[in-house]
Amino acid sequence: MLSLSTTSMLSTAASLAASGIVVCTLANDLLPNQLRDYLFSNFRIFLDRFHPQLTIIIHEFDGFSTNQIYEAAEIYLGSKISPRTRRLEVCG
Repeated sequence: MLSLSTTSMLSTAASLAASGIVVCTLANDLLPNQLRDYLFSNFRIFLDRFHPQLTIIIHEFDGFSTNQIYEAAEIYLGSKISPRTRRLEVCG
């Protein structure tokens, strides 16, 4: 059985964080904006596959017409939450 001490785990985490900072700095300095954005967005998509949360975005408009799902959600949530609410987490 592999046993890691707290010190070695923290050392590994610090090394990974430092490596990430170096990679991001090099990417910002050396890669064109479009390529960097493409790589980072694909990396983000890859990481999101392992994240247990789901984000649902309901757009207010569907082309030139109002989205009926948005209207239904607005009516339902309008009676449940404060108008000052900026973020809502739903659990089932």
